[in-house]
Amino acid sequence: MKTLVIWMIFSIVPLHQASEQTVYTFGQNCSVVITVNPEDEIYVLYEGGSLSSACDTFQFKHNSTLCITSLNHDDPDCAVELQYYIKNDSRTPEKRYTCTSRPDEDDYCVKEKETMFLKLQSLSYNRQNVTIKLRIKLLEVEETKWYIFVILASVFILAVIVIVVLCKLAIYGLNRRSRSNGRTYNAGAAPANKYMPSNGAYPTQTSGQQTTNFSNEPAGYNPSSTTWNYSTPQDFSAFTYNNPVS
Repeated sequence: MKTLVIWMIFSIVPLHQASEQTVYTFGQNCSVVITVNPEDEIYVLYEGGSLSSACDTFQFKHNSTLCITSLNHDDPDCAVELQYYIKNDSRTPEKRYTCTSRPDEDDYCVKEKETMFLKLQSLSYNRQNVTIKLRIKLLEVEETKWYIFVILASVFILAVIVIVVLCKLAIYGLNRRSRSNGRTYNAGAAPANKYMPSNGAYPTQTSGQQTTNFSNEPAGYNPSSTTWNYSTPQDFSAFTYNNPVS
């Protein structure tokens, strides 16, 4: 039973996939169009170097809330401007970050199904000291809600299994008790005497069988012809009794 429950839980609850880290660098990766999955963890870097117009924009598609976290933004020579766009045809960036206005400590998030664009625009040729590091990931709250739902569903299924097993055990116990109560004992009936022999132990006369005469009278004796003579008791009134004088 325990093995069955464990198998059901692991078959229902999907295993959390390990995060897949991917790194893209401005100036080195060009024409980047990325579909971000829940298990993806994407890093966007720039550490100086060339920055052509074909390799300065990254596009991110997603089906859930996407958040950008600024891990490092160092531009001592004010050589670049980091821009956040939500739509490709938008001419005005949602956010602009330079050496004087660095990204906030809080994450910048966009709603689901809104394509996100990152663009690093060059302002001067002194880009060798620029260091930028961003992390892009789908909002974990959405993923957490999904796993909470799966865990609750698993607990519900486990509770149903336990209730069914307990009900079956209770029904089995009631049936067993009712069968044991049905065996009654009649206290008014006298128990059979095991020492009393049955009728077959005594000789009996069967039909047509001659009986044996166990009488001790002589042959030819007729009790009806016998007469009994009783004598009259003698009269003892004539007798006297002399009481001797002491």
